Amino acid sequence: MSPEIDINKITAELIHKTFVDAGQGVAAGLRAVLVRLRNAVGKDISAYVNTAFQKCLYVKTPIINRDHPTNLLSIYVNTMLRS
Repeated sequence: MSPEIDINKITAELIHKTFVDAGQGVAAGLRAVLVRLRNAVGKDISAYVNTAFQKCLYVKTPIINRDHPTNLLSIYVNTMLRS
């Protein structure tokens, strides 16, 4: 007596395997895209923040030094106020 071949079971397993493999491929591709996007945005934001920090680091104050910009970190005093 030979075992019967279940076409429905074979078809279901084939479809399942195909979708699992395709899903893994899509997930890997999406993961790679998201990593590249995160790296690109991270580099751009880091450069922007550094540029903005350098731009705001020196200020002209009429009280301390009228002729030259003064480093803001050297004149800042923490107020220690609380509400």
